[in-house]
Amino acid sequence: MPSREFVVLERAINRLKKQFLEPLPTTVGPYSDVISGRASAFRVLACGELEYFFETRCQAVANRALDGKYDRTTNLCIVAALIASHLEGPSSEDVLESEGEDGDLIVRIGAKKRMSKIGYAAFMAAVKTSYLSLIENNHGIRGRRLKKMMTPIALSVEDFDSTLISSVESYFGIRGKIAHTGSVSAKVALDPRVESTTIDGILALLKTEEARFSASRT
Repeated sequence: MPSREFVVLERAINRLKKQFLEPLPTTVGPYSDVISGRASAFRVLACGELEYFFETRCQAVANRALDGKYDRTTNLCIVAALIASHLEGPSSEDVLESEGEDGDLIVRIGAKKRMSKIGYAAFMAAVKTSYLSLIENNHGIRGRRLKKMMTPIALSVEDFDSTLISSVESYFGIRGKIAHTGSVSAKVALDPRVESTTIDGILALLKTEEARFSASRT
């Protein structure tokens, strides 16, 4: 069953298709500036919806793990990755251990050997806030940006179908040219029919692959 986040994405894309692509031309271009411009606008907005999907999907996984809603191994794996991200890459010398009846934690951070003592609830709240901040400050889902979102939830880009990843990379590549230089300066003339079939292909792959977000971590 598709996730709530995917259902939202699919509805948003269908709405954008109706607003910017339909009715689809019955003949192959060249197209008027108006038609090409609307196709370019669709690409930029569709990329925004895809980016929002990945961000909210990653955030949902983190929240579920922090709430203990996966199996024990998956919860521990994701929470450990979130803590590591919060501590900005702890070394093998770092420790995270419980002490005291109130569940206080001692956290030793890296080579600085700095010791800080805070309550468990406060520490985990900081871990959650740290990842939320990472998501909120994300810009795009290409390359290192996607990796930066996935690593703290114990996922790798390599866990996903390579066709999906390469399709998203290519799709966002054109979006970047349009967003930063404009469709005229970027010399991009998009075909509405190709836009429609391309996004449908990405959604079809994503519908299958998104289950990996919630897959058990072993």
